[in-house]
Amino acid sequence: LDTYYALQKQFQEHHVDTTWDGLEADSCNAKPTDVAPMTRTHKKSRCPSRDQWQHLQEQHRVDKVADWDTLPPTPEAPLWAVEGQAECPNYLVEGDILAEQCCHMSC
Repeated sequence: LDTYYALQKQFQEHHVDTTWDGLEADSCNAKPTDVAPMTRTHKKSRCPSRDQWQHLQEQHRVDKVADWDTLPPTPEAPLWAVEGQAECPNYLVEGDILAEQCCHMSC
């Protein structure tokens, strides 16, 4: 309850202006197009230069400095190389379980 009254006190001490860039925000007729145009522009992102990414990798002491200008080759990752998994599941469903499942779906 103490935090409620503290929050209420702070709320009453500060005045929140309902005008936002010349728009009466509490008006039912307010539309986003009525707002003044933005004054700050957003700069388009660009890739870091070779000097920047080399410095970054050296700064963090990576074992092998990678070339960010080229994509790495596609890794070869067959499933058998990952914990000996089979490419396709090679287990058999027991006959009584299969018969039960076939009652609920087409086999």
